[in-house]
Amino acid sequence: MEVAATPLLRVRGRIDVAPLLAILAPLALLAAALAIILPALVVQDSWLALVAGREVAEHGLPHVDHLTALTTGHRWVDQQWLGQLALYEAARLGGVGASFVVCLASTLGALALCLHVAYRRGASPLSLLAFSLVAVAAAPWGLQLRTQSFGLLFFALTLWLLERRSLGVLPVLALWANVHGSVVVGVALVLAYALVARHPVLAVAPAMLFVSPYALSLPGYYRVMLVDPPFGRAVNEWHRTKPCALTAVFFAVVLVALLLARRLDSFARVVLLLTFAVGLDAMRGIVWFALAALAYLPAAATRRRTRLSGPAAVSFACLAGVAVVAALAWAGTRDVEQGFPAQLLSVRGPVLANEATADWLLWRRPDLRIAYDVRFELASPAQIDRLIAWRRFEPGWRGVAAGYRTVVDDPAHVARLVARGGWRRIVSTGHVAAAERVP
Repeated sequence: MEVAATPLLRVRGRIDVAPLLAILAPLALLAAALAIILPALVVQDSWLALVAGREVAEHGLPHVDHLTALTTGHRWVDQQWLGQLALYEAARLGGVGASFVVCLASTLGALALCLHVAYRRGASPLSLLAFSLVAVAAAPWGLQLRTQSFGLLFFALTLWLLERRSLGVLPVLALWANVHGSVVVGVALVLAYALVARHPVLAVAPAMLFVSPYALSLPGYYRVMLVDPPFGRAVNEWHRTKPCALTAVFFAVVLVALLLARRLDSFARVVLLLTFAVGLDAMRGIVWFALAALAYLPAAATRRRTRLSGPAAVSFACLAGVAVVAALAWAGTRDVEQGFPAQLLSVRGPVLANEATADWLLWRRPDLRIAYDVRFELASPAQIDRLIAWRRFEPGWRGVAAGYRTVVDDPAHVARLVARGGWRRIVSTGHVAAAERVP
């Protein structure tokens, strides 16, 4: 018995539970919080991912749109095709909840990798916990469940691999280029590292952007999406970042980064500077700065590092791991369609639905003829202007609704439409309403 027990004790003695507990403790807290608010993290892009993934699975890579009336025949560069296909397959195998659990797991994986980078740099457990909460508070909209969830994971994986001077970052970029457009942020980080660390091989990073079946179309796609998106003034998250209540935490973290700048190495400063510029360019970009801050600021803020060890630490680490798994399992059972009343499934087309409901309708009723959806990059500037006129009931709005039998929109918009005559309300809840044209 003594001979058999000795190797086991030796193996157990080599296990360092300190990093596990330091990472799993805040991760368990964040997993529980995100599982609780999961329905609020499901947005229009979540349903678009499933609709587009089904399109890829059933018809192959799309090049011309036929899903919506407004953009039928328009060129469609589905840069995110692989991420959408992965989410659709998850939904096909395990239900819609499974696809959103995959997104949540990707988000938690990104946070875990950033926490690991911070711990290896010398961050204390308390500092990790504090900055993980701050990172989430800085850009909660960045945690929405969509293909960008994979982008968060690839961003954190890129930082983790660069810490190890690994060339594995190049295939990560190539995969990322087929999942989400945020790969351009990853390429910028790798180029910065190649310059700071004098690693010339990584200078080929920009070529990874075009490891895609859409390679020849991607230059135009990135120009539209990054330089001058026609929908930029119509979508809040594409607006320039300005000081306000929503961005207060972001600017507070920027101030903390400035105060800690002397304790950061050159690459950490460059990463924070680059991601700050991305966050300043548009509100949707703040999430990249938040992740970078989580990776680099905790160690700089740590004055005294405490190691957690012993039987109690092992027990707490196990409990935290179980809590993460339990949160993911529970998230898969949440009702993510509670904001959509069942009556909407019986509406008659053609339907002029807003971007918040269009892709859910396309997912549940693929037979419906829908006017447009959240893929605003497919619409022309003139079409965007007409949709803005429709939203505001400005001159020409009646022409936008012409030819549609049903309107699905927010209750306030539908109420104003009914008040103008010619429409009657058929469905109304606190979040969505529908009106049908009066014969």
